[in-house]
Amino acid sequence: MSENKLRIFGPLYLFIFLLIFFYGMFIKDILTAVVGISISAFYAILAWETNFWVIYFARNRKPGISNTKQRLLLNLATGLPVILLVSLVDHWFTYQIGLYKSFKWYDYVFIAGLNIMCSLIITGIYEGFYYVKNWRAVKQEAEEIKRINLTNQFQLLKEQVKPHFLFNSLNTLISLISSEPQLAIKFTQELSSVYRYLLRKNLSELSTVKEELEFINLYVSMMQTRFGDAFTVIMEINENDMDRMLPPFVLQLLVENAIKHNVVTRSKPLVICIESFGENIIVSNNLQKRKQEEYSEKTGLLNLIERYRLLKKDHLLEISEGDNKFSVSLPLLGITQNILTE
Repeated sequence: MSENKLRIFGPLYLFIFLLIFFYGMFIKDILTAVVGISISAFYAILAWETNFWVIYFARNRKPGISNTKQRLLLNLATGLPVILLVSLVDHWFTYQIGLYKSFKWYDYVFIAGLNIMCSLIITGIYEGFYYVKNWRAVKQEAEEIKRINLTNQFQLLKEQVKPHFLFNSLNTLISLISSEPQLAIKFTQELSSVYRYLLRKNLSELSTVKEELEFINLYVSMMQTRFGDAFTVIMEINENDMDRMLPPFVLQLLVENAIKHNVVTRSKPLVICIESFGENIIVSNNLQKRKQEEYSEKTGLLNLIERYRLLKKDHLLEISEGDNKFSVSLPLLGITQNILTE
C-alpha cells in the first residue's frame, strides 16, 4: 500500500479500532450507536490528519534514514503540543455530542492518552513505510553504483587486452620484417582483420563461444603465418556450447599466453587444444618453457582471473600446471547471462 492510499484507508482502520475497543462499549441503542460512531470517526480523522502533517513537517526538516533518531525527536517535540490541543478539541466534541455531561480533567486525560496511543500507531506506520522506501532507494543506489563500478572495471580490463595484444603483435611484425618481408605483409593483413574484431567487440560484456572461435581462427591463421607447422591449434567444441557465453578475447588471451611462455619451433612444436568438457571449455598446451621468456607485462592470466571475479565465477576458474601440460578450465556462462545481473 502506498502512502497516498494509507492516508485514505488509515483513518478508516483507526475508526474501526476505536469503535471496537473503546466507544463500542457505550452503544446500547440507535442514539448511542450514532454517538459512538460519530466520536470514533471524529477522533480517527482528526488524529490521523494532524499526525500526518506533524510527520511530514519532521520529514522535511530531517529527511532520510540517517536522520531517523533526530526526526523522531522532532516528531515528539512538535507532536506533543498538537496532541494536547487535539485532545482538547476531542473532549469538546465529546461534550457537545452528549457523551460527557461536563468537562472533567480525568476525561481529558483519558482522551489525551488515547490520542498519544493513536499517534504512536500512526507515526510507527508512516515511519515504517518511510524506512522501507528509503532503504529500497539506498539499496537501489548502492546496486547502481556497484553496477557502474563493475562496468568500469570490466571495461578497463578489456581495454588492457588491446594494447597488450598490439604490443606482442608489433614485436612479431618487427621480427618478420627483417627476416621474411613477404610473411610480414601477410601477417599485417591478418593483424588488421583481428584488430577489427577487437574494436567491434569493445562494447560487449560477453561474447558467444561461436564468436570467440571465429576470432580464434583469425588469430591462429595469423600465428601460423609466423610459426608455420611449429604451431597447431586443435578445436573440439560441442555444438550445444556454441551459444553459451564467455568474456570476450579470453581464448585468444590464453593462446597468446601459451605462445609467449613456450618454445615454438619445428623441432618442438606447440600444440594447443580447445575443447568442451561439461560446463567448461578447457584450453591446454604442451609445456616446453622458454629458458629466457619474452618481455611480459604480466596482464594475461591476472586479467583473466579478474574478469571472472567480476562475473562472480572465479571460484569455477581452474588453472593447473603439470610436468608436461598447462591447462585452464573456463566456466561457460548462460546463454542470456549478463555481467550486471549475475
